[in-house]
Amino acid sequence: MTFHAARRALELRRAIVRQRLGLNPVPASNGPGDQGDTAAESSERVVVFASREQLTVHLREIEEALDRVATGRWGRCTTCTEPIAAARLRVYPEKEHCVACARAREEQAAATDRVVRVRIADDEEPEDEEPAPSIPAERPLSEAADII
Repeated sequence: MTFHAARRALELRRAIVRQRLGLNPVPASNGPGDQGDTAAESSERVVVFASREQLTVHLREIEEALDRVATGRWGRCTTCTEPIAAARLRVYPEKEHCVACARAREEQAAATDRVVRVRIADDEEPEDEEPAPSIPAERPLSEAADII
């Protein structure tokens, strides 16, 4: 893929992402509905917000790729500076890492995530729990007669 073709592909992707980001939020309910309607609307809003966040990240990646095209750095890994495979760039022209560096970054992120989770678990102190209140045991009926 040439720089010119990459720029065209990235500009088209940018236009699509911007259009998607410009979508109106899910409209509010027109009237009272049942709990199922409310839950469905809430679920749709969560998907819209999650998608919006993902689209914003993708737009940033596209903008950075366009900057690399403009400066002549597109097509080279930003970590190791080796060429990125042409097949990878045809499918994902916004990618900034070769497969090997992308894989290494993912493995490092996964390891960091595991370390953070372990540290959090190690740092947590057990909460002092109060014992459950004891419930008096039932007395046999023979003893109940003595109480009355």
